[in-house]
Amino acid sequence: MAGLVEVSQWEDEIYQLETTDPVEGGPNGIDNKQAKQLANRTQFLKDKFDVTKNPNPLPQYPLSKNAQFQLYDPTRSYVVGDVCYTKDDATGAKAFWEWYSNVESLVGKDPLDPLNRQTGWTDETKPFYWTPFKKSRSGSTQWPWMSMTFPEGTLNVLGNSVPTAVFWRLAEALPEFVNAGTGMIDFPETGGEFFRILDQGRGVDSGRTFGSSQIDQIKTSGFLVRNDAGGSPLVSSSFGDCSISDAIGAITVSGEGIGQPQQSVTIGNGTDTHPKNLAFPILVEV
Repeated sequence: MAGLVEVSQWEDEIYQLETTDPVEGGPNGIDNKQAKQLANRTQFLKDKFDVTKNPNPLPQYPLSKNAQFQLYDPTRSYVVGDVCYTKDDATGAKAFWEWYSNVESLVGKDPLDPLNRQTGWTDETKPFYWTPFKKSRSGSTQWPWMSMTFPEGTLNVLGNSVPTAVFWRLAEALPEFVNAGTGMIDFPETGGEFFRILDQGRGVDSGRTFGSSQIDQIKTSGFLVRNDAGGSPLVSSSFGDCSISDAIGAITVSGEGIGQPQQSVTIGNGTDTHPKNLAFPILVEV
């Protein structure tokens, strides 16, 4: 006994047997017409939802293997840029993680394991797997950072050198600091320095190049000094020793006595020139 030949197609309607229809079997018999139509519908639906033939039967929804911001799946092979979350059993708080490695796509790398993240990473030949998910751009600065506790996903750039193989996004964002010879990202020494926007042709701070340093200095200025008796407004051999200071660190004028052509002017009492300030570290997003 042969089975019905099924065709993968959608039947718009199912034939209704009439009282006048004869009893007729066989491949094209009227009695098998309804069964064939239902079988065709079934085959059509099966093919539509068969992932071996149609990996995504509902394209308006992403497949679970491609969906983002889902609970961490230890059986899923994550790729760079994928985002998942973990949930604290005690508090119910969610933490979101982004797959950071651009050279590996692996299963079973739990983002809650510090050894899979920057905090516990020791391999300098490849990137760590997970990093906290943030909207900030790699290479952007966090300054002032008002703590000496540096959060995961950032670096203190105080003269640090880090491997490009690990911090590949920083290498792409900040190519000027990449040392091709050593394979390291060499950040400049920034401790104790003030930052200044690069002139870039404006003419206010001419001649500066990217990352160049500048020693402290005071803009050229002048003033006149008179002795108590009046006379010439110049420091000269007849001026003698005097002080015009009324506070520590103010301007002091001193000389070597009447008839000695040598005087000096001392301004301030510090080791460099700076405004009043507060000191905080600067961090960079990895």
